[in-house]
This record gives sequence, structure tokens and C-alpha cells, in this order.
Amino acid sequence: MQRRATSILATLGIMVLGFLAFPVLLRAATSDTTAGEPTGELRISFAFLGSQRFIPWTEPGSGGVKQYQMLVYDYLVGCTDDGQLDPAGGIAKKWQESDDQLSWTFWLRQGVKFHNGDEVTAEDVKFSIDVLFEPQSVTGLLGPVRAAFKELEIVDPYTVVFHLKQPSVFLPWTFSCAPSNLGMILPKQYFADKGADGFAQNPI
Repeated sequence: MQRRATSILATLGIMVLGFLAFPVLLRAATSDTTAGEPTGELRISFAFLGSQRFIPWTEPGSGGVKQYQMLVYDYLVGCTDDGQLDPAGGIAKKWQESDDQLSWTFWLRQGVKFHNGDEVTAEDVKFSIDVLFEPQSVTGLLGPVRAAFKELEIVDPYTVVFHLKQPSVFLPWTFSCAPSNLGMILPKQYFADKGADGFAQNPI
């Protein structure tokens, strides 16, 4: 029993010394890293990337694709970290389902800019959503929305309406930052000017 007690005391002593030494090591580490601003090039590798073109509809829409594309694009509908829809984020400031459940109206924020200075408008939203339903799109996870979608109407520069063939209660969630990359909004005119290859080389 005395040997065991001695062993326990020795272990506690080592732990205390370790904790006492930790701030010294921490100070040494931080003093090295705060010497100046970071320089050079950072490269990140993922084993699950697809075409790596930063064009949402050319990727399958998995969580891995979302992780790197969401660093570049904003979503139509914002969400919290736990996946709840949040009107405080995203391009749409509010949305509402019609009484007959056959349309959803989205009101967009004014003054939101792409990195080239162009304002985000309903034209960009329509372009980004319509292309998801075209034959060349390989993105997945549209699910019931694909069957329900009829057309997207531009009411004015800051209002769009999703017209449906059947109700789709999860439509705002589908185009939010919660599930995948489907709700990412791209600049229509810039994409048209650069083409897919040019855009992929310098997305905004």
C-alpha cells in the first residue's frame, strides 16, 4: 500500500510539473508565431474533390464539395451552425410560401456585391438556380424539389418566385447552406463573359 501511495504521489508530482511548464512552452510558441504576418502560399488537399472547378453544378453536391465551395460563394438562404434557417444570413432576407403551396417568394437584400463590385440581383439567382435543373448539371441532392420545380420568375431586381407543380415544404432548406452547395449564387454576367473555363480559373 505504501509503494502504491508513493507511486501515485510521484505521478501527481510529474503532472504538476507538466502544468507548470505548459505556460512556458505556450509563451515560447506564441512568441515565435507572432513575429510577423503570414507569408507564402497555403495549399490544402482533399481526397474527395471532384472536378475542382468551383462551379456548383459540375460537382455532385456532397459535404466535401460544400466545404471548399462555401468559402467562395454565399447562399440564397442563410443558416446557423446547427443547420437552422436564418434570415440574418444569405442573399434572401425573407421568404414565404403561398397559400396554395405552389410557390415560394424570396425577397433579396439590396447592396450585396460580388468581389468584382457587381451587385447581386434576381438575375443572378435565376441563373444559379435554373442551371441546376439543366441536363449538363451533375449535382445531386435536389430530391423532391426536382420533381416539384416548374420555373423561377423574376418579379423585380430583388424578388424571385419559385413556381411549383406540387408543394415542396423543404424548398428553402434545399437552397440554404445547411445540406449542400445547391443554393450558392454565382454572377450571371461575369460567368457569361468568362465562360465556364475562364470562370473556373478565377471564380468570384
